[in-house]
Amino acid sequence: MVAADGRVDVLRNTSIGGGVSYSEEHEDRGNPNTIGSPNEPVQFNTTVARVGAFRGLGKANARFDSEVKKIEFENGTSTSGAFINNSVRDRNEYTQTLRLGYQLNDRFETFIRGKWENRVYDNKLAGRSNNGQTYTAG
Repeated sequence: MVAADGRVDVLRNTSIGGGVSYSEEHEDRGNPNTIGSPNEPVQFNTTVARVGAFRGLGKANARFDSEVKKIEFENGTSTSGAFINNSVRDRNEYTQTLRLGYQLNDRFETFIRGKWENRVYDNKLAGRSNNGQTYTAG
C-alpha cells in the first residue's frame, strides 16, 4: 500500500484535508463474493481519493467528507482451468458524509451524521449498481 494524507489549518477551528492511496490486495480463500472456484486467491487493486473540511463555531461544529474508491479485480482461472471473468465486479464507490456536532462540555459532544453511498459497476448489464443512506446520532 502507498498512501499520502494532509491537512491545512485555514483559520482557527477551520481545516481542509485529503489524501490518496493505492493498494494491491487479494481475497481470502472461501470468500462468499468470489466467483467460481479459483485456483489462486483473487487479486484486486484499490485506489482511493478523499477530501474533507471541518469548521468549528463556538460549541458547534460541522464536518464534510467525500471519497471516491475504484476497485478493479484481476481475471483468473478455476481449478478446472476455466476462465473466470472477475471484471464484472469492477466498480467505483462514492461516499459523502456530513456530521454536525455540539460540545456539551469538555468530555461530551452530541452529534448527528448522514452518510450517502453510491456504487457504480463498470459492467452496466449486470444491474448491480446501487445506493444507500445511513443516519447516526449520539
